[in-house]
Amino acid sequence: MNKLFKNTKMMQEAKAQGKKHSVLIETLIFLAVFYVGNFAQSFILTPLMFFYTFTDEKMISFFNSEAADINSLYQRLFELLSAIPDWLLCATLGLTAFTIISVIIYVKFIEKRSLASIGIRKGEIFSEYIVGFLLGAVAMGLVLLLLVLTGTVKYEGFGGISPIMFALFLIAFIIQGASEEILIRGYFMSGLCKTTTPMYALICSSFFFAIMHFGNPGMSVYSFINLLMVAVILGVYIFKRGNIWGACAFHSAWNFVQGTVLGLSVSGNSKTNSLVRFTPVEGFDKLTGGAFGPEGGLIVTLVLFIFLGGVILLKQNDNEIALEEQSEKAE
Repeated sequence: MNKLFKNTKMMQEAKAQGKKHSVLIETLIFLAVFYVGNFAQSFILTPLMFFYTFTDEKMISFFNSEAADINSLYQRLFELLSAIPDWLLCATLGLTAFTIISVIIYVKFIEKRSLASIGIRKGEIFSEYIVGFLLGAVAMGLVLLLLVLTGTVKYEGFGGISPIMFALFLIAFIIQGASEEILIRGYFMSGLCKTTTPMYALICSSFFFAIMHFGNPGMSVYSFINLLMVAVILGVYIFKRGNIWGACAFHSAWNFVQGTVLGLSVSGNSKTNSLVRFTPVEGFDKLTGGAFGPEGGLIVTLVLFIFLGGVILLKQNDNEIALEEQSEKAE
């Protein structure tokens, strides 16, 4: 099959179940599933956004004042949207659960594939998740260490987050990380494997993962390359492990440690409170990523090269190798 990884039960089931579509049709269906999840998410998120913006005292005073001008109102609205409070950001992350729901509904009831075929497999769930979470946390810890050693970030002290909000953000990032992995690498990547090679499926899904971040503040060429590398690493990790759990955990830990623990921007999205706070030193944007956060800098590129080498050398999960591959190995 491939010198990098053997065929897994997950991929074997993905190829055998459901209809085969061309790459174009598979991509269009993937986008439709993604936007259905986003549309469902907006039903709850939009009222929350209205509540946040239009209960602001200054906004209320604008509406009650005959002398208020439209430019002042827009300026205040921009200020509010640029400083979304923790509770609203946490809700936004948590509501990505609708993406997971839309994928499950499509895969199970429309395409009639098993959830195991998109990596939601039984057995070793806890151990796979814990290992993936630790790897994601270690990766971001290594990024911070290199940023500190190069003098490109400075420690600002405690971030002021409450214990309850800290726990809620952990839950929210667990959901958000899982939603992207289940959608892009669990469903889309495995679906592409029906009609093309695993390597092509890996590259194609990785490009879409990076492209989907184009609208984030501070996006750059470096950001795109790093996001592409993260996607490839997680895709290979799924091929090696034969399930989605470790990739979900790595993704969630990476974002949680970066934002809620260290107070750094996560893919261009900054927040107000964290466990501790580090800020980038001006003039080192190529290393720190600037407004996009570490994911837009060369320090992360270096760390990702290390992890890419590690995941390529990673031993495949023997318990998830497909029966045909096991027979060949025995011979």
